Amino acid sequence: MLVVTGATGALGRAIVLQLLERHATGEIAVSVRDPEKARDLAELGIRVRRGDFAEPPTLAHAFEGASQLLLVSSNAASYGGDPIAQHRSAIDAARVAGVRRIVYTSHMAASSRSAFPPASERLGRPITRHVRSDDDLRAAMIGRGMPIRVIDVVLGLYRASRAAEFATVDPTLRHMLGRNPSSMRDLIAKTIG
Repeated sequence: MLVVTGATGALGRAIVLQLLERHATGEIAVSVRDPEKARDLAELGIRVRRGDFAEPPTLAHAFEGASQLLLVSSNAASYGGDPIAQHRSAIDAARVAGVRRIVYTSHMAASSRSAFPPASERLGRPITRHVRSDDDLRAAMIGRGMPIRVIDVVLGLYRASRAAEFATVDPTLRHMLGRNPSSMRDLIAKTIG
């Protein structure tokens, strides 16, 4: 059985709906903070269990019987939580539950060599890229009242992107999808024509 965390969020739900095209409902389960929000998934025959990264004891039951876990990354930093600790708790609970494979979603792909050219090509007009220093960006976010912990997460994302940490697409993605992954260029073309 494959358990997907965060299945009431946009990414988790989209993944579950894609999985339904390739797997029987009995092969898919979800772990969500609020099972009531996943009632429609339960009505489709998907096992829905409460599991909250911030409450590690809930994860053992949520992951019970799973051979694989899709760990959708936590947004805990946006509300003062610790996503690293939450992910560690989820991984520990998966190990105890006997999960053999854990797949982790991180953040968006990026390239230090790109100013996101696919959007410009599809819109038919140039997109101007303005680069601000981290210090200027930090000051602007502070000026808008953004919490320091959130600012640190945002700036960390930009630093990682500039270092091309998100540029690699692991071949596992193709295997999991059963097809080649779509490029951002293709997604934009499909979305805005």
